[in-house]
Amino acid sequence: MTTSDRSETDSATGASAICQRHADAPARWRCAFCDAFLCDACVSVRDIRERTVTVCKECGGRCERIGEEVAERVPEAVGEPVPTSLNLFTFPFQGDGLYILAAGTVVLGLVRTIALFSFAAWFLELVVTFYLATYWLKVIRFVAYDAEELPDWPSVEEDEIVANGLRFTVLVLACTLPSRIYMLQAGGWTGELDTSNPIGWLLTIAGVVYFPMGMLALAVLGDLTAAGPHIVLPAIARVGLAYLPVVGLVLGLIVVETILVALAGAVPLLGPFLSAAITLYLLVVAMTLLGDLYRRHRDAIGWDR
Repeated sequence: MTTSDRSETDSATGASAICQRHADAPARWRCAFCDAFLCDACVSVRDIRERTVTVCKECGGRCERIGEEVAERVPEAVGEPVPTSLNLFTFPFQGDGLYILAAGTVVLGLVRTIALFSFAAWFLELVVTFYLATYWLKVIRFVAYDAEELPDWPSVEEDEIVANGLRFTVLVLACTLPSRIYMLQAGGWTGELDTSNPIGWLLTIAGVVYFPMGMLALAVLGDLTAAGPHIVLPAIARVGLAYLPVVGLVLGLIVVETILVALAGAVPLLGPFLSAAITLYLLVVAMTLLGDLYRRHRDAIGWDR
C-alpha cells in the first residue's frame, strides 16, 4: 500500500495517518486546499492579524490538526481589513526570491530559444503556459496568506499542472472571447474586428475588470466554478472602488510586459532570456498584487464566511 493509499484509507477517520511527503512521519495536519496529510515538517506557522495560522508549505493552503474540523478550502474571517506594508516591486526579491526568478529565467529562456527552431513550438508554449499558470496561482495564494517571500516552483508530481492550466485557459477565454466574437459579428464575419462598435469595447472592459478577481477566486478557492459570476461579481461589488486601482495596475503590468517582451525578443542571442526575465518579474508582481488585495480586503470579499 502506498503512502497516498494509506492517507486515503485514513481520511475518513483522520487516525494514524502517514505524511504524504515523509513516509516515516505521522501526519498531524491536513491541508484544506490540497487535502494532503502532513507532518510538522511540511507546514509552517504564520501570524495573521494577531492569530496563529498553520499553512501547507507546498501549496500555501490553511491546515487544521487531524481530528479537528477542516475549513472549507478557505480560512475563517479574522478581523477588519488592514493596510499592508508589502512592497509589490521588491517582494519578488525577498528571501530566496532572486534565486527562484533566476532559475526560472534560465529555464524559460531555454524553452523560448528552443521554440524558435522547433516545429513543436506550440506544444512548448502550451506546457509553459500551464506550468506558469500554476505558479501564478500559487504566488497569489501564498501572498494572500501572508507569506514573506515567493513560493518555490510547482512540483510536477504534486501540483495539478494540467488542471490549473485548463482552469486558467477557460478563465482567459471567458474574459476575451465575448468581445472578439461580437466584434467579428459586427464586422460581418469577414475576419476583421469591428473596433468602432461601443458594445464590443464594453465587453472588452468587462473582461478586463472580471479577470483579476477571477484569478484570485481560482487561487484562493481552487475550483473553476469558484470563478463564476455568482462568486466573482459580488466580491467585486463588496470591495468597491478599491478594486479599480488593482485592475488598472494588473492591466498596466500585462501591457508593459507584452511591449517589453516584444522589444527584448529582437536582441540577438540574449533576447529569449531577457524576455523570460521580464515575463517572470512583472507577472509575479501582478499576481502579488492580487494576493495583496485579498490580504487587505479578506472580510469584504467574504469568501471566508
